[in-house]
Amino acid sequence: MGASKSRCNSAVEEEEQQLNERVAAGDTSAMFELSQRYLSGWWRPPAPTETTGTTAQTTGECTTKGLTLLTQAAGGGHAEAMCLLAELHRDGRCGLARDLDRACALYERAGNGNRMWYVGWLFYRGGGAETCDVEKAVAVWKRAADMGDDGAMAELGWCYQYGICVERDVEKAVALYNMAIASNERRHSWRLGVCHLLGEGVERDWGKAVELMQKSGNDVNATAHVAWCYLCGGCGVERDPVCAVALLKGCGSNRASVFLGFCHERGIGVDMDPSKARELFDEGKKYPDGAEALGEIAQFLWRGDCGVPTDRKAAVGYFQMGADGGDPISIAAALLSESQVEVPRTTGSG
Repeated sequence: MGASKSRCNSAVEEEEQQLNERVAAGDTSAMFELSQRYLSGWWRPPAPTETTGTTAQTTGECTTKGLTLLTQAAGGGHAEAMCLLAELHRDGRCGLARDLDRACALYERAGNGNRMWYVGWLFYRGGGAETCDVEKAVAVWKRAADMGDDGAMAELGWCYQYGICVERDVEKAVALYNMAIASNERRHSWRLGVCHLLGEGVERDWGKAVELMQKSGNDVNATAHVAWCYLCGGCGVERDPVCAVALLKGCGSNRASVFLGFCHERGIGVDMDPSKARELFDEGKKYPDGAEALGEIAQFLWRGDCGVPTDRKAAVGYFQMGADGGDPISIAAALLSESQVEVPRTTGSG
């Protein structure tokens, strides 16, 4: 048993020596590999013995050495090292301070638009050490979209559709949605479906809207919007509140919860229960998609659209709830009175 352990320690030392020789020669792949071993806890040099004289290292020392090697590899242009270092900055791990700007810069340098898209969402939502910064989120999504990330294209399209930190341009929004769909039809078709539902940048076509939403399959946003069509009818499908409620209950998204709150408020497909409605609204507006859903309902009520009778007094209340949740469009719309300019449309982003 002792001989076997000795051979194992010897093999570890030999491997460490080979990796360190490659590191000394400037091999960034070796730097990255060795850094992962130190940071993950896989690599723990053996305790000192009379024959080896190896100096044992603490967990903290291993983490410091791992970060040093990882930083060197990233500085040498190793893409995977850049992404791992970005992840550590993004999440504030291994003793590094949470720094979304640093994480985004590293992802961009590594050419990883998809992870930049996610950092944009962190800026958009706020939380952690950051407050919500929509302007910075849009700037990140622009750069990620230029790198070809379909998620960033879709989010940027939403910004152009509703004028979020950019000049409103529905045609550009539709073009971005189509580009995103070309990369991932299942993920993004529902967005263009909502455009057809509202007649935003494309011809209004409820049948096409439902078709596009259903292409997104089990996407929770698509399911919630299809459920809305069944809830109110008049959107190219026959009204079926029972089916709508079943879809919303099985959806599991914040947007669906808010739509379900509307059902409880009005007694559509379920028993009327204002307390339950308020509970669902209060919980939903804590999240971006829930706050956006409140703005969507407000739009329908304001315009008497998508099977919902006009009720501008109720619409103002929904815009206020959306604004309380931080939805940028609802914030703008809530400042307008019924006697002022027309309230803009608002639809959720994702």
